[in-house]
Formats: sequence, structure tokens, C-alpha cells
Amino acid sequence: MLEILGHLSRYPDFMVDVWVNYDCDVNCEDVFERLIDFLSKSIQYVDPQQRGAQVLCLDLLLSFVSHMANRVEQEHPPWPEEYPLVSTILELKSKKLLLLTGASRFNKHPKGGIAFLEEHKLINANPPPDASEAELATYRAQGIASFLKNTPRLDKKLVGEFIAKPDNIEILRAFIGLFDFNEVPIAEAMREMLESFRLPGESQQIERITDTFAAKYFSTKPAEIQTQDAVHVLAFAIIMLNTDQHNPQVRKRMTFDDFKRNLRGVNDKSDFSLEFLQAIYDSIKKKEIIMPEEHVGQLGFDYAWKELLVRSKQTRPLMSCHTSEFDSHMFKLVWRPVVGAITTAFNAPDDDYIAEKIIAGFRDCATLATHFKQPEVFDFIVMSLAHSTGLADALNFPRQSNFPIVEVEGQNITVSALSVRFGTSVRSQMATVVLFTILNGNVNNLRESWGPVVDILQNLFLYSLLPGRMLQMADFLGGVSAIPLSVAKPSEAAPRLDGGLLSALSSYLLTPYGSSSDTLIEATPEEIEKTMCAVDCIAACHLEDLNEQIMGLEAEALYAALRTIQDAANKRTIYKVKQKQNEELPPASNATVRERTIQPLAYDAASVFLLEMMVGMASHARQYIQDVWPIIFDHISAILAQAQWFSILLVERTVVGLLKLCQIAADEPSLHDQLFVALDTLGGLPNEVQNAVSEQLIA
Repeated sequence: MLEILGHLSRYPDFMVDVWVNYDCDVNCEDVFERLIDFLSKSIQYVDPQQRGAQVLCLDLLLSFVSHMANRVEQEHPPWPEEYPLVSTILELKSKKLLLLTGASRFNKHPKGGIAFLEEHKLINANPPPDASEAELATYRAQGIASFLKNTPRLDKKLVGEFIAKPDNIEILRAFIGLFDFNEVPIAEAMREMLESFRLPGESQQIERITDTFAAKYFSTKPAEIQTQDAVHVLAFAIIMLNTDQHNPQVRKRMTFDDFKRNLRGVNDKSDFSLEFLQAIYDSIKKKEIIMPEEHVGQLGFDYAWKELLVRSKQTRPLMSCHTSEFDSHMFKLVWRPVVGAITTAFNAPDDDYIAEKIIAGFRDCATLATHFKQPEVFDFIVMSLAHSTGLADALNFPRQSNFPIVEVEGQNITVSALSVRFGTSVRSQMATVVLFTILNGNVNNLRESWGPVVDILQNLFLYSLLPGRMLQMADFLGGVSAIPLSVAKPSEAAPRLDGGLLSALSSYLLTPYGSSSDTLIEATPEEIEKTMCAVDCIAACHLEDLNEQIMGLEAEALYAALRTIQDAANKRTIYKVKQKQNEELPPASNATVRERTIQPLAYDAASVFLLEMMVGMASHARQYIQDVWPIIFDHISAILAQAQWFSILLVERTVVGLLKLCQIAADEPSLHDQLFVALDTLGGLPNEVQNAVSEQLIA
């Protein structure tokens, strides 16, 4: 079967044909969705003995995505005039979804299901404008009856109970009225009716159904039957005969003579002819009237085949769809299991050829998400790939500042635990290259997935794997320097120094690749080789190009990115201060001045890196400063309000960032009041902090 599907999948429009002809038809199953679900689950279910089948399923899934991605870039012939309009087909799909939703609700609560259908105008009553209340009730009953008889996936037991209720007698009459019993033998008429619902168990409900059936059947003027009461009694007798002949608990079966005796004098005080009764008896004895949901074996197959034949008469002719009009709707339905299956396959391919096809599948999904403007799909792809890189996870080894630095081909390389681990994993490197290849040119599609992207950039920064241009910070003194990764440990505690950025940097390493006073760990040749693999992989990701795109984000992506970066920065600064304040005990009343001095948080390079990212993005998005200001100023003001708790370099970079934002905000009249708030924030800094940042304030 999979091989046959594989051959069919080579036809580019195969899946479109399936979706239009089956999934958009109320009388058919959702074949396309079921097929995608089957393929996705087959890929995600790991079974070494079924590896060949999994590869075939993956190939089918990737072919579907590839054909769809190709269609969005191609021109197609006009939609055939003899086919229903594209809009009509899409309306049918929407109607089918609502009908199935109504059916599901009916199966839980019949009245609630009917109310849902009436609310969405799916009960086709269509009364005339001048209809009376009685006529409106009749039209409503006919609409509900049509739904109950013709809608698939209804619980037939609930249908029987619903139409047999006293309050629903009009619906019951309308339901039975939908059958055509003209010139149909009564046994076959009963068979047709009882296959549309399950006969209730209460005698009063059965009485209502048989009485309504009798009225309908007698109106066709059947031969041999003289009165409606005769039909009523005969219907009961057929139900009893069916149970007697086919219930395994009945030991002594009713004979024809017994059946005939039970119906003596029923036909307007006369007997039915022997031929008439014999035909009924033989029909029921040879072929049981099967109640719905009790179909098993050959009888079940016969009933299913009969239902299929009925549906085939109601369906429209097969349509061949050479178009991309339906692709966005199809992709919206199945993108989550498709991307999930591709991700699962990516994490465990068994050869390079499959890995290349999977990578192409990721790119195709990203192309479709961009073309169809579905950022939630892009976010899901990015999150899936980011997890596979291993770079977005919380690292389970401590970051040390004195990583060995080696010179390779004139380039200083920092050998760290992360670079060695990353350089060892080919799978992580592949995922990283695919991730950043997809991100480059598509960053404006990101919304909820900025978190793992920011986490990856943080980790790459902390372990000296980012390009140098992404590490720079500029000040008002005209200088540009790299963000220091660590602080040199002083021999003894000393008060803060005055003198601005130059004095602040004197306490820190001037480059992210420098060393501290700690003893350096010597790198092994194998570690150097793995680190070079990591460096080459990161270089292939073109992070500098990505950084330029991040600096020029459009509005929605910009706001989402800034909020994510702000949250990450707060976790490394504001939240840590609150935690430290809650953990520290207040100083004793007799404590010395030195003991009362606030011990700030240890220097955190990532907090500076995140701050520089936010300020840089705002500087490049001057047109959005009115919306960007509250996000960044919230973080900046929180740091400056507790400046004594942070390292002097972070405070100085925060002041520089605020002043840069003020320069931009000065051109926006609506933010002039915020400028005074910013100046008040700067004026409220403690004297020792103001002295430390005085050079930047004066510049």
C-alpha cells in the first residue's frame, strides 16, 4: 500500500485532488487529513523492524511538502468553468467542519447539538417569509430530520431515542417521511428504516415509531394490507420475528406456523395470504435486520458497502486540481504533525541522503509559512530546530572565564566546554546551520520563538563563538570596545572608583578572549579540532547578516523580539537582585560601615550583551520609538533605581543606552514628557554612581 501511495505521490497534485474530492465533500471521509496523520505517526513511532516503512512514509510526507512549495512559485491554468467555484468548495469544507462539530455535540448532548446547528444556520428549514408559526415548526422539524438521517458519525442510538421522545413527534414524522416506501415490501421497508437508527428499548418509544411508520407505509397503498392498524401490528411482528430468529439466547425458534398464528385476523379482521406472510418470514430468517453499531463480519461488510453505494450517488464527479488555490487551507490543517514528524526524523536519520531531504523539507515548510503568512508555523519550526541544536538549552556545565585561547591560522580561538561539545555533535551542527539558514531573510516572521533564538545568541556570546562585530559597544566618548566577558579578581575588596568608562573598564577584561588571574587550562589537540569544527559551523551561519536583519525588524517582529530580550535581561538582573534581597539578612544595629555597604551582584556579561541588543535595535528603528520606548525604559529604569546592586560597567552601559534613547525620543513630540522622567531617573542616581558615569553624562 505504501509503495502504491509512493507512486501516486509523484503526481504533484495528488494530495490536492484527495483533499478537494474527499475532505471537502460532506458525504466522504477526511482522507487527506487521515493520510497525513497516518504518515506522521508512522514516522514518530520508532520501531527498528519497520524502518523501511518509516522511510517510505517520510518520503511521502516530504514529497507532499515539496510539491506544495513548488506550486506557490508556479503559474497554473485557469480553474475549469465546469467545476464548482473555488470559493464554493471552501464553503463546503467549512460547512462540513461545522456539521461534524454539530454531530459531535449531538452525540454528547442532542439538544445542545441541535441548538449549535441552528445557531450556525445548518438546519436547512428555508421557510417562506410569510410562514405561520405552525408552518415554521413544520419546516424546522423537516430540517432537523434531514440532518439526523443524512449526517454521518451520529450516534444511531441517540438518534433513535431523540426522535422517539413525545416532544419530538413532529421530527419523527418528518424523519419517517424522508423514506420512499412506494412498492417496497414491508419487510424491506422496516429493514431500511431500522438501519438508519437504533430502535429504543422502551415500549412506548417503539410504539411511537411503529405507529408513525404504519401511517407512512399505509399511505403508499400497499397490496394485501387493508388498514393502518394492520401495518402497525405487522411491524411489531417483524421486530419480534427478527429478534426470535437471530438472538443466540432464544433456544426455540418461531416457526412459520407460529408467525402465521400470531397474525391471524389482524388484516381488518381477515388473514394475510400465505404467500405474503411466507415472503416476510423468509426475508427475515435469511437476512437479519441489523441495527446500526452492531455490524460485524459479513453482515457488517454488507451494510458498509450499502452505505458506500448510497454515498456514491450523492457525491459529485471527480475533479482534477492543477492549482495552488487550496494549498494554504491544506497546510493550515496539517502543518503541526508534518513539522513534528520531520523534526523527529531529523533527530535520527540513518544516512546523509535522508538528512539532506529532511533539511529540504524544513526549508519548504519555512517557505510555505512565509508565503501563507502563518507566523505560528515559523515559530514552531524555529523552536523545533533550536531544541535540536543543543545551544538553546540551559547548559549543564559551569561557565569559566579562563578558557584556553589558542592561535590557529592567525586567529585566536577560545576552547570552551560548549565549543567542544558542539563541535563533536554533527547533528547539532546540522540543526544550527538549517536554523540560521531559515532565519536569514525571515526574521520578520518570528513571534513566539524569539526566546530560543535569544538563548542561543546568549550562549554563543558567553562562550566566545559570536563574530566580533556583534560584541561591540560604543559610548559618547567616541570609543568602541568589546563587551568584557569577566572581571579580574581583586586581591582585596575596594570601594568603587570614579572616572567613567575608562576607570570602569580597568576592573574588567578588555576583550572577550582575555584571561583572568586564574590558571589557564591547557587545551588538547582533540579539543582544538572540535572547537575549530564549531567555529566553522558558526561562520557558515552568517550571524553578522542575521544581526543586521534583527537591527532592522518590522514592527510586530520588533516588539516581540524586544519583549523577549527584556524578559531575558530582567531574569539576569532585576529578578536576581530581588532574590538576593530576599535571601540576605539586614545588617545588625552595631554593624560597621563596611558591613552595611551593599555587595553588588557579580558582573554578568550577558546582561550587558542583552542591553546593547535592545538599545541597538531601538536606534535602528527610530520610526517605532514611541512603541519601543516603554519596553526598554522599563528595564533601564529598574536597573538605575537599584544601581548600587549592579556592576559599575552594567550601570554605565545602562546610562549610555538611556541617553541614546533620549536623543531619538527628542524628535518625537509625544515622548517629550518621558524625557523629563528619564532626566529625573538620572538625577536620582547615588552620588558615587553619578561620579562613576560622569564622563558619559558630560559627553
